[in-house]
Amino acid sequence: MTSRKVFAAPSGRNKAQADGRVRVLVTGSGYVAQHLVAALTKKKEAVVMYTHRREGVWTCEGAGALHMDITDETSVAKALWRSLPDVVVNTAAMASPKACEADPEAATKTNCPLALLETMFAVVPDALFVQLSTDIVLGGDEAPYGDGGQGVAAAATAIDAARPVNAYGRSKLAFEKCLLAWPRCAILRCSNMVGPRAPFTGDGKFVQWLSSELSKGEPVDLWRDEIRSFVDVRAVVDGILRVIELHAKRYEPADTKARAEALDAATKKPSELAFRDREARRAYPPVFLHLNAGGPSPFSRLDLGRLVLQILEQQQQQDNATLNSVSRAAAAGAALPYPSPLDVAMDSSNFERHLGLRPVPVVEAVRAALRENN
Repeated sequence: MTSRKVFAAPSGRNKAQADGRVRVLVTGSGYVAQHLVAALTKKKEAVVMYTHRREGVWTCEGAGALHMDITDETSVAKALWRSLPDVVVNTAAMASPKACEADPEAATKTNCPLALLETMFAVVPDALFVQLSTDIVLGGDEAPYGDGGQGVAAAATAIDAARPVNAYGRSKLAFEKCLLAWPRCAILRCSNMVGPRAPFTGDGKFVQWLSSELSKGEPVDLWRDEIRSFVDVRAVVDGILRVIELHAKRYEPADTKARAEALDAATKKPSELAFRDREARRAYPPVFLHLNAGGPSPFSRLDLGRLVLQILEQQQQQDNATLNSVSRAAAAGAALPYPSPLDVAMDSSNFERHLGLRPVPVVEAVRAALRENN
């Protein structure tokens, strides 16, 4: 990471903050981002913006859309200057393990976006950074996995202990390490998501895919030994909202002339820069959370498939469907497109304790997914 730059905040930020609301920028436009933007726009306390790489992907009334390529510093800078966020929630990712394995350099550029972090140091150095990471940073042979909880030292220990087995996990873990230097940060290690379709594009996840496959009447093969702490997407969104509620700080503009003079002095005098940093820490107290965001119980894909089938049968929407039990470990030598950890079940008790949220049983998420799928 490059050294921290010092830039005066543009006068537009004063105007942007005049209504007193926290400004939230969501990077990315995928499944979690859509659920998060939808939830944020229902709250009157936030000004909501989100980014996309392609024009016209989707729109949300009450939220501003910004074009941004997270791998390009110029593109990132334009988006940050336009949005001037108090909070950045990074959901953008190259999330296909197969694609990451085929192009690890591209995976690293997207999943470890130094362009974003370094530009934030220059433009919004006091912003709260919320990073969505993944359970795939874990090696799969020491479950259940804990997290770092609260504090940089504990987070660093948990991050150093991770042993990813594929390019996707390595690229996401690399960014977790970089974020140890960010003074106001929450990293949420998320497991596979379950829940309703994405509100704007209608994209689904594993449950929707499985329901569709079962409707064809053909047997479906599912791994019996690939264990995940499947989590309700709404629980993850609630966790992000809670982090923002607890730790976001609205930008409070100081006298413009005095601020400009102080920043100019800081660029020339190290002691003045140190003083400015101390002042910033008082106004924007450091926070570091490193939390697993998984469901309360681990499931194999086969276990989850059986739950889906059971609910479909109860709803009389499915009969004569068959699930085949398949071993991922036994298939490991059969030229699978990418390596994957077997058991990354997580202990998410810190998520519940620090954020004050109850765990959501996976069956609730499955029912919500199937209800909306019909």
